[in-house]
Amino acid sequence: MREVRAICEAAGSRLMTAVADANLGRAAARAGRGAEARDLLSAAVASLREIDAGSFVVEVQARLAEAALFAGDFAGVLASADEAEAITGTSAPPAVQALLHRVRGQALLRTGRTEEAARELDESLRIAREGGMLYEVALTLHARAVLTGSSEDAEEAAGIFRTLDVVRVPEAP
Repeated sequence: MREVRAICEAAGSRLMTAVADANLGRAAARAGRGAEARDLLSAAVASLREIDAGSFVVEVQARLAEAALFAGDFAGVLASADEAEAITGTSAPPAVQALLHRVRGQALLRTGRTEEAARELDESLRIAREGGMLYEVALTLHARAVLTGSSEDAEEAAGIFRTLDVVRVPEAP
């Protein structure tokens, strides 16, 4: 991915360079390199804003919320999710809406706000199911199983992960 980024930058494609930074940031977040993830994703958001790439901005802002979750920065999750929603309101693509509700729910769960967490996870699951987003459905079911202890949610999530050949599920601390 770093080679792709270098090629995009050499070609002068600000959009593709920012997308490469976002993908590198997402990978860093999932690998537990929180500061690197935040820096890459923040740089991508800034670049995307400069070129007025609105739909990309909101998705990368949502990925900043997810990166904060993996880093254990639950206040950062909520702030980044709120900022992503402020950009588009309720017009964010369903995949982004589901992601934002899921990471917000996971952050609320880890801060002891279980009722709010359950509402956020239920909304994420509704949106993900309606959109046929199996990976997001599985991630949300997995998070909900952590919240409720539901073996049914855990089993359904595991089945979807097997179907999708998911090797490792990213976990928040």
